[in-house]
Amino acid sequence: MLVPLPLHVDTDASVLYLDFVAGESLKQRLYSAPAAEALSGLARKVGQAVARLHDGSLVHGDLTTSNMLLRAADDALVRPRARLAGGRV
Repeated sequence: MLVPLPLHVDTDASVLYLDFVAGESLKQRLYSAPAAEALSGLARKVGQAVARLHDGSLVHGDLTTSNMLLRAADDALVRPRARLAGGRV
């Protein structure tokens, strides 16, 4: 699972700039009607990613198929942004 590299943090504007990762959202992939085997693999990737976040006491807060990215080069799931459970981003 990938994590985009932070490039710059603008605390005044509350903006985090991350490294660009070419790919498509999970939502886009699902709308392309992949085969059942591909769906099973995607579901497994998502489940494993969420489990890793939660195992590390991290929560996402707005986990949707629109904010999960599959890297174009190898279909690796790019880890969504998360925060410590009960903490700030």
